[in-house]
Amino acid sequence: MAIAAILGFAGDTLTFVGGLILALDALGRDQEFRRQQQLWKAVVDLKGIELVKDGIKLTSDKSIEHVFIRQSVRRAFWGAAILALGFVFLFASRSVEAVTRTAEHCPCGT
Repeated sequence: MAIAAILGFAGDTLTFVGGLILALDALGRDQEFRRQQQLWKAVVDLKGIELVKDGIKLTSDKSIEHVFIRQSVRRAFWGAAILALGFVFLFASRSVEAVTRTAEHCPCGT
């Protein structure tokens, strides 16, 4: 298999996975809201016990929201990074194809 095809396939795959991560993050907002409400109920029920999630002390609804925002930012970062890497692979694929095509048509070595 040619290097351009491998790079193109890798780029397409990474672009799809990055886009999927970003889409699932956006689609999961409703479920995330429900989890925030459940966690807040637990914090209220366990008043006096120090609860920590992802390094953040859960003392109010704002701290719980901060936990979920941090998780969403982490998912968005990785989704965007994978998407960008996919575009880099696609760009490399197109570059290899262009160089290969130019070398095939160039009478430089004859």
